[in-house]
Amino acid sequence: MNNPLTRRPVVIGLIAVAAVVVAAVGWKHLQEAHGHAHGDAAVLALDNGQRWKTDAPQRAGMQQIRDAAASVEAAFARNELSAEQARAFSEKVNASFGEMVRVCQLPPKADATFHAIMTQLMSGAAALAGNPKSKEAMDAVTSALRQYAEYFDHPGWNRLPEPGV
Repeated sequence: MNNPLTRRPVVIGLIAVAAVVVAAVGWKHLQEAHGHAHGDAAVLALDNGQRWKTDAPQRAGMQQIRDAAASVEAAFARNELSAEQARAFSEKVNASFGEMVRVCQLPPKADATFHAIMTQLMSGAAALAGNPKSKEAMDAVTSALRQYAEYFDHPGWNRLPEPGV
């Protein structure tokens, strides 16, 4: 009746819920600290057909996230991503985003696009922290990083390899 194996899915579920709540609360706090909120209607937009310019803090933060995501994706592909690695990645994403928000100088439309991409990235990272085996969570992370490259001009950005490549 008190078998540890039957409690494990419940514990994992509670960790997943906690990760999503922490991400949501953190996102709300970052919006308020940043002085504005974009709501759920944030849309991805280019700058008159061109990718948005980036600044040094944005490039540094996104490079840190990309490098961490490459390691996480490789472990995920080998079916070796641990809960600890997934949680550390989620924490890295949130910390890097917090720093980027703190020093943000993007124009409003670029900022809205960046926040929309980061919302997907943070949600995927939080979901992955809750379930390191979730393909949907890993796909959300890699998709957000691909969108970043599509919407932002980040010199030297190396896209993550496509799955199976």
